[in-house]
Amino acid sequence: MKEFETRMRASAPDRVSEAPGAAAAARELVTEMRAEAARQRQTRLRKRLVLGIPAAVLGVGLLTAGAVVVINEMPVITTIPVTYTTDTGKTVTCHVDIEGSGDDPATTRQIADFVNATDWTGIGQRIYDRAIADPWAPNPKDSYVDADGVEHQGSPPMTAAEQDHESWMRAMSELVPGPLPDSILASSPTVSWGWGSDDCDGVLH
Repeated sequence: MKEFETRMRASAPDRVSEAPGAAAAARELVTEMRAEAARQRQTRLRKRLVLGIPAAVLGVGLLTAGAVVVINEMPVITTIPVTYTTDTGKTVTCHVDIEGSGDDPATTRQIADFVNATDWTGIGQRIYDRAIADPWAPNPKDSYVDADGVEHQGSPPMTAAEQDHESWMRAMSELVPGPLPDSILASSPTVSWGWGSDDCDGVLH
């Protein structure tokens, strides 16, 4: 962000001096961008997984050796119920959308058929158990920008409920929707696969 501000100031110094209002507008833009960065960093991530897409096609780097990258839109195939019991005996029920598509209608139908044939029984308890076994913890190597545009080292401050929700989201990202069969992956050069909207609060206790 500091580099962006430097480039912006250096790009048109005469215009800013000629139009005093432009400097204020530029500062407001930087503040808004910082605030948006803070919101994005603190938003619980909804990970959409795409397998087997070359980086050159997408124009982005791959996150793992398995060619996993982030995309924004996939069609919803179905909504699965998620039910689990916490360590305090509370029963929680929520729902998760499963999304996916191929680069042709036949592959998309294969993905949909696979999702609809999958037995999702017990997935809620498995997500819960994973979240309890591997809870979210602050990372001193993280950094975030607060609502005032000030950058801080470390993870953003969270309440206990927010930490539980983060643990839940991480666990859900690891277990839902799970791997696709090799036969489907081999049938299409571009296969989108992941989970989208959910109404799960991530209550763990």
